[in-house]
Amino acid sequence: MYWVLLFLTVRRAGRVMDALVAGSPEERFGAVALLVSLPILVALGGSSPGRKTTPEPGTPPGPESAPWWEPFRSALRRNRPAAWGLRILMGLLVIAITCPIIAPDDPDLQPPDLPESRYRPPFTRLLFLTLPDGSTVATTEVLRDQDEIRYFRQGEWHRVEIPAEGIAERVQFHLLGTDGFGRDLFSRILYGTRISLAISLLAVTLAVGLGLLIGSIAGYAGGFADSLLMRLVDVGLSIPRLFLILAVVGLFHPSVLLLILLLGTTGWMDTARLVRAQILSLKTREFIQAARAIGQGVPTILFRHLLPNSIAPVLVEAALSTGNIILLEAALSYLGLGVQPPTASWGNLVSSGRDVLLDGWWISTFPGLAIVLTVVSLNLLGDGLREAFDPQSASGVQPPEGEDRPDSGDSETKRTSAWTAMLPGSMRISRRRISRILGRSAS
Repeated sequence: MYWVLLFLTVRRAGRVMDALVAGSPEERFGAVALLVSLPILVALGGSSPGRKTTPEPGTPPGPESAPWWEPFRSALRRNRPAAWGLRILMGLLVIAITCPIIAPDDPDLQPPDLPESRYRPPFTRLLFLTLPDGSTVATTEVLRDQDEIRYFRQGEWHRVEIPAEGIAERVQFHLLGTDGFGRDLFSRILYGTRISLAISLLAVTLAVGLGLLIGSIAGYAGGFADSLLMRLVDVGLSIPRLFLILAVVGLFHPSVLLLILLLGTTGWMDTARLVRAQILSLKTREFIQAARAIGQGVPTILFRHLLPNSIAPVLVEAALSTGNIILLEAALSYLGLGVQPPTASWGNLVSSGRDVLLDGWWISTFPGLAIVLTVVSLNLLGDGLREAFDPQSASGVQPPEGEDRPDSGDSETKRTSAWTAMLPGSMRISRRRISRILGRSAS
């Protein structure tokens, strides 16, 4: 992925410089993001996920000597598939941001000679000739003589005399071919990356936010509030998600904003259950009792202690849900109820080639491969995060040195301690410190 970006950057170097000097704000932002992210991606591509680093001499042991993100990086080094999934996703995010710079053509631009430009296979080189009468024709073969030019179009050779001012020519290379309207498929896939990833990420963010809010309230408050919110979750899970979305989209005009709201507000129930289960397990632990003993309020306990220690399964669920939402958005767009043309998304690109699957196989194949690559990368990253957060696995994150290890029979304590080991030092409370706090409060 990063080598593809490097190739596109070198190929479009002139356009990158033009965007930096005299481009629109969107093009300038995309050029800056491309130049900043490209060295990072190349560095990630050159590093070995399985290589172990040794600390410098004189560095004291323990979690305080390493940055808080070091356990994440160590877990990704031990899990090569998850590391590659993260790299591919980072490359896709860079493509989504910088597509106005690296795209070879306007995704909605239709050529002047549509009959000759449509349904062109991959690696097609089209030559556009402006004839003396002002018309523009597209051809793939040209023969030139001293005073005339012959071009091949629609199965026949045509002859045109070259005027004194000459004939204007323009070459267009289509890496992945063209669609039924003669538009460059590679450019449309790049722009579709922006739409598909934006919809999935925003929908997952909305769903995770709602799940964290409702799950934390239900788990910490308990009683009537817990029962009411969990019955609301049960009702939401009992309604078929796809049929509900189809019904709402059928009543209103499909739009990107409506799609984000529907996908986000119908996917928070699993997150709410996960967060509630984590908080029910954590709110009776010693470090929460210590926080109450020193006078910390409910918001501080929730946002400083409970939610950070409950976020591990939520991250895994978010990574896996993003892939599911990409598939759901593609299915809705395929049915004509998602992103509407001419706006490009992976789903409606696949749908645009369903009538020519034999003659124009590339129209549906390459967007479908983009969907498969993204979903597989998200699943690999989700599996890697699950393995990193699971202390029972051989490669899971272990508690730092100096911390008391939990009893082997308590799986919930294992999971909490593993996630606590990945938090910044200011959020860790060791058992010795808890004992000192409780001892002082008791005296």
